[in-house]
Amino acid sequence: MLSETIQRRRSCRNFEKRLVDPAVLKVLLEGALLAPTSRNLKPCHFILVEDPVILERLSGSKAVGSAFLKDAPAGLVLLADPERSDVWVEDCANTAAYVQLLAEELGLGSCWIQIRLRFADREAAVPSAQVVREALAIPESLEPAVIVALGYPAKNREPQERKTLMWDRVYRDRFGNREE
Repeated sequence: MLSETIQRRRSCRNFEKRLVDPAVLKVLLEGALLAPTSRNLKPCHFILVEDPVILERLSGSKAVGSAFLKDAPAGLVLLADPERSDVWVEDCANTAAYVQLLAEELGLGSCWIQIRLRFADREAAVPSAQVVREALAIPESLEPAVIVALGYPAKNREPQERKTLMWDRVYRDRFGNREE
């Protein structure tokens, strides 16, 4: 059930040292291609990375929050064509969420690595997108948005507990009307 998958899904930064089954990756890519986008314009492009050398290079794409990618067996880079859709950011975010939920359903762990508007080096202000673009020979017409690290989790994490849900942020009909 989808609600159970949502509850189970947790960010995974530690992966087993084994490759992801190609049949599982194909199902995951099909899910990415099926994800809904605004007006069905489908601005997203995908690069599946399994080469450890490239994954290590991509692991340096952010000053903080991407280092674990070097130990992941796979990463899915989501790119967008801004000329195709003015809401490509939302489309990529939605697609990445679909990928992560499907990964959970397929027995994989995943973790979102934000690329858009992030920096590889805080002092030199090198944009993360530039590092990803150079590592993967991405044309200037496409924007690197996010990388989803993928692999079999090295450890199982407990599902999120319902008691931690912030019901105080839920309103009915208008802001301020508390959900009872």
